[in-house]
Amino acid sequence: MKNQISEKLFNDIQKYIEKYNPKIDFDYNNSLDKNQINQILENGIDNFYNDLYENNLDCIFETEDYFIKSIANDYFEELTEELNIDSDYNFESEKESIINDNLVEFIKDNFSEFIHVDLNRNQFLNQDVLCHVTVYSNYDCTNTTNEIDESENYLSEIWKSVAIKGIKKQDYLSEFYNTGTACLLTFLFETSLNDLIKLRENFKNSIVIPKGTTFGFFGTFYGNGSQFSHKTYKTIKLNKIYGETKYDSISIHFDGELSYNIQDVYGCNLSTCNDNIFVS
Repeated sequence: MKNQISEKLFNDIQKYIEKYNPKIDFDYNNSLDKNQINQILENGIDNFYNDLYENNLDCIFETEDYFIKSIANDYFEELTEELNIDSDYNFESEKESIINDNLVEFIKDNFSEFIHVDLNRNQFLNQDVLCHVTVYSNYDCTNTTNEIDESENYLSEIWKSVAIKGIKKQDYLSEFYNTGTACLLTFLFETSLNDLIKLRENFKNSIVIPKGTTFGFFGTFYGNGSQFSHKTYKTIKLNKIYGETKYDSISIHFDGELSYNIQDVYGCNLSTCNDNIFVS
């Protein structure tokens, strides 16, 4: 019971615990694969946290037990004195027996509510991921017969309503001429998984694509795309629904959630924007 030791000692141990609560350090070479990331995006962070906890129960309990014994060791003299426990020992093994037989249960009974093993879950959520800002249209997608000066085709309508705001015409056409059919205008950026989740949650009305963002045309159905060798020369602000129909819309995707993705098609992540994408 708390009243078995002085209030000062109780408070000292509580502060010690709050300062040194243990953290599990996973191998920093580990990272989430695209299937795990997709599960987080589909099912939410809470389910990921629950799975992380369930899959590491043994490690959590071992870490907690080790920490409790560390507390007992660091406060050995104070605890044995105030609890009237014989603390005489000649060997470390004898001290360990006193800790295991007398102090461990006392600490569990009186301080468990303050002991929390940090799963260091932000390590995984801070992982960088490649993302797409994809421009959909009522005019479906690119076709090799599209002409920018004609009306009612994807190439010309996206130029007039989206690309002209921050893409040079020659760059826009260069990307188009180096792609095939069934592609969409795509901006690439890299951010942490945690920030991607927040971006998608908060994307209600508009998006700001900064100057210097890599763009091109990409088709997730056939796995074809342009060179992505050009960047925006001005910041572009777009409404989520930028046109007259619900199909004239902007979406944010994780590269790995698409049927074909940049990693699959190009074998690597392409150069991306270093500045932040903003949404509202």
